[in-house]
Amino acid sequence: MSPRGEKIFNVASTVVILLFAIAWSWSIAHARANVVSRPASETTGILTSALTDGDAPSVSYLTDAALGVVSPLRGESGKLKARI
Repeated sequence: MSPRGEKIFNVASTVVILLFAIAWSWSIAHARANVVSRPASETTGILTSALTDGDAPSVSYLTDAALGVVSPLRGESGKLKARI
């Protein structure tokens, strides 16, 4: 890449990153302003209570089922000898 091309790339990438930072900051400020004017929805309350409840059922079997589809031979090499 020529020095001129590198300078153009550096300027363009800096502009893009600055635009992302400005948009991110604006969205945070806008979200904070809307919190006062709009209460949380019922769905938000349900999800929050489910995530913070210690007695909520675990869904680790779903993670294991998803991994089983992607890698059906996981753990079947015989190289690991674990005693529990």
